[in-house]
Amino acid sequence: MLLRWICVALGAVAGAAAQSASGARVLVVTPTGGGGEYSDYLDSLRARGFDLSVRGAGNASAVLHGGDGARLYDHAVLLAPAARRLGAADAHGLVRFVDDGGNLVLAAGSDVSDTLRTLAAQFGVTFEARGSRVTDYGGADAHTVASARFADVPAVLGRQAAPVLFEGIGHRCAANALLTPVLRAPRTAFSAPAGDDVASGGALALVSVFQTRGNARVAFSGSAAL
Repeated sequence: MLLRWICVALGAVAGAAAQSASGARVLVVTPTGGGGEYSDYLDSLRARGFDLSVRGAGNASAVLHGGDGARLYDHAVLLAPAARRLGAADAHGLVRFVDDGGNLVLAAGSDVSDTLRTLAAQFGVTFEARGSRVTDYGGADAHTVASARFADVPAVLGRQAAPVLFEGIGHRCAANALLTPVLRAPRTAFSAPAGDDVASGGALALVSVFQTRGNARVAFSGSAAL
C-alpha cells in the first residue's frame, strides 16, 4: 500500500529507531471517525507500537496543539479528502503543526476540498481541477492507472519495482528543491476532463513529498485507495 510507504517517508512506520526520533503519537482524521476502509492500514500502525487517535473531520476534539501551544501529536494522517475542516484545525493550523516539527500525510481524491487545496498550495502542490481524474486509455480501466515511475530516492521509498495502481487526482509541483514528486503518472496518462491547460505524463505527479528545513515531512497523495 502506497500510504504505508509514505508514512515510512515521514518516519511513522520505519521501525523503533524512527519512533524514538519522531515520536509515536498519531492523529488520524477520517470522514466519520471510524477506521472503515482504512482499518488494515491503521492496524499496521498500531502493530508497530504507534498510539493512534482516530477522529472524524467534523469532530472539534481533534486538536493539534494544547493550551500551552505544544504539539499533542507527532504525526497527522488526513484521510478525509472532501472535508472542509479537519477537526479543530484549518489549513493555517496544519501549516503551523508542520512548522512546529510535525509530520503530515494528506490523501486527496477527485473531490478534494478547498481546505486541502489551500493547505497543499502552501507547499507548492497544486491539485488538478475538481472532478478530474488521472486517465490512461492504454490500460484495461482508463481510470485505474499503473505507474512505476518512482523517483530515485531509496532512502525514502526503498527500492520499489512493482507498479502501483492509482485511482484519483493528479497534481503539479512548483520548482522547489524541498519538494520531490516521488511517483509520476505514466507517459500516456493525462488529467481528464481536459481543460485549456492539460497536464500529462511526467508533468502530472501522483505522490509528492515536501521536506522542511527543520526536517519535518509532508506527503501528498492524489488517492487514498492505493
